[in-house]
Amino acid sequence: MIALDNEPLSIVERTGFTRLLEQALPRYKLPSRTYITQKIIPDIYDRIYEKIKYNISSAFAISVTSDIWTCLHNNASFLSFTAHWISPEFKLEHGVLAIKPFSGSPTGENIAKELNIVANRWDIEHTKIHVLIHDSGANMVKGVPLAEYDSARCFIQTLQRAINESLKVQAEVTTMIATGRRLVTHFNHSGLAQEKLLRIQKELDLPEHQLVQDISTRWNSTFYMIERLLEQKRVISLYVADHDTLINLTAQQWSLMEQYINLLKPFEEITKITSSGLSCVSEVISHVAALNKYLDKDETEQRTPDLSHMRASLKAELETRFNSISQDSNCLIATYLDPRFKTNYLGGA
Repeated sequence: MIALDNEPLSIVERTGFTRLLEQALPRYKLPSRTYITQKIIPDIYDRIYEKIKYNISSAFAISVTSDIWTCLHNNASFLSFTAHWISPEFKLEHGVLAIKPFSGSPTGENIAKELNIVANRWDIEHTKIHVLIHDSGANMVKGVPLAEYDSARCFIQTLQRAINESLKVQAEVTTMIATGRRLVTHFNHSGLAQEKLLRIQKELDLPEHQLVQDISTRWNSTFYMIERLLEQKRVISLYVADHDTLINLTAQQWSLMEQYINLLKPFEEITKITSSGLSCVSEVISHVAALNKYLDKDETEQRTPDLSHMRASLKAELETRFNSISQDSNCLIATYLDPRFKTNYLGGA
């Protein structure tokens, strides 16, 4: 239960749980919290550590994804280090080798040091790490080469930056998103508002879905927030009509939401595909080509007249951030070896 259901270690000290086991298994001796922390968990860790270490040593090469992130609860920084490899049975496998506190300033030098500490902890030689994928943060961009690893920037995070920059050129869009976000926040912070929302949903026979709150680090969370607002448009409008302190979206903003969803739907689909555990670097060139082709279509601009500037900005951002993708050796080789693509998207590369 501790591992599968995310129960705290203190569950073994809870009166209700101990009484349940006494009735169900009177002969079973429940291990103490101290025994779990000092014996059971270390033993499990050692067994898994040796298994993953053996699997990595059996792999011809590994790729690594790494990131530095901050916990919202205590503002502590952590470094993650995940290895990906192909097993001798030709199965794609991965293992989280470290999520460790990152002390000190996240300079390139400190990042390089911490990356090498993790690799050494698992006896991973530099030559075995084929590529290390990371975000576009300046310190990480500097730190990975200092650690002497071949590096590549995360496709999803680069795409996120392109979309976020494109939003900035369209003031009407940012205002529309801010208004929608305030509405969602109102419902998510009020039990009474949630109850009335559910009541109106039942009256209108609409899906009884909660509104979605977006987060700044995931552009598609804003997409899903707007998509859900559109689904619940009638419910929200009826609710706001009875609450003078709330500002509803205007008719133009509701229309802008629909255009926003239409314009960014292909980006959402590609983000979802690339976020899957089976996504490969061989897909990147084809994804960029598909998005560029989509934005080049004449009907795109006709469907989204109020977002023409954002569409143009998206096109420019893709060209700027992915202009060298067709010369990236990792992407080129992977695309050529992928039987789905071969040379279809390589042009004259």
